[in-house]
Amino acid sequence: MKFRTYFIAALLLAWTLVASPLLAEPMNRIDLQAEAASVIPNDLLVATMGIEVQEQDTASVARQLNATINAALDKAMRYKTVKVSSGWQNTSPVYGKNNQISGWRGSAQINLESRDFNAASNLIGSLQDALRLTGISFQVSPEARQLAEDALITSALNAFNGRADTVKRALHASGFQIVHIGINADGGDPAPYLRQPRAMKMSAEISESEFSGGDTRIVVRVSGTIALNNQ
Repeated sequence: MKFRTYFIAALLLAWTLVASPLLAEPMNRIDLQAEAASVIPNDLLVATMGIEVQEQDTASVARQLNATINAALDKAMRYKTVKVSSGWQNTSPVYGKNNQISGWRGSAQINLESRDFNAASNLIGSLQDALRLTGISFQVSPEARQLAEDALITSALNAFNGRADTVKRALHASGFQIVHIGINADGGDPAPYLRQPRAMKMSAEISESEFSGGDTRIVVRVSGTIALNNQ
């Protein structure tokens, strides 16, 4: 009997220790959200150029693709402010009558990145005798994005504190404490310049002003919970 009494007392004590924080949980908690945003110019051009060939055998397809891509890469190396790399390469059969293979089709592409829009436009124009422009967009570079987000974090946190103070005064509380807070950055979508399913042709005479990169809206959001202090 004594053992049972001790056992029940131990259970009650354990429940009390676990439940005490829950019972003491303040009920005057408020969820808040604030944000800060800025519009900054896109400083990075990203483009793809490609080629498609069709021959009777895979060896001929590979020979043409490799020769064209290698020549384009060699030409691009002269543009020191443009980063160039080879992209995907694919070869697939072409079917004719009676579902028999009548040839082979191959495609390949290169990728271009640059902050120098004028040099990039000149390179793209010079490569279009062998490659077709298949996509181009303008983005905020990682370095510029980081600088913008770092500046916005302070503004967003100040906005959050301002809202918390407004809530405190409206509910006649003596103060508030931040229970938890989270920060999220949203950079928006890159600005498209030319992006179509089919290959595109761009005039080699295009001017730098026509190659304007546009802007991107960078947003930093702060969300969290505050606990109001009673008078």
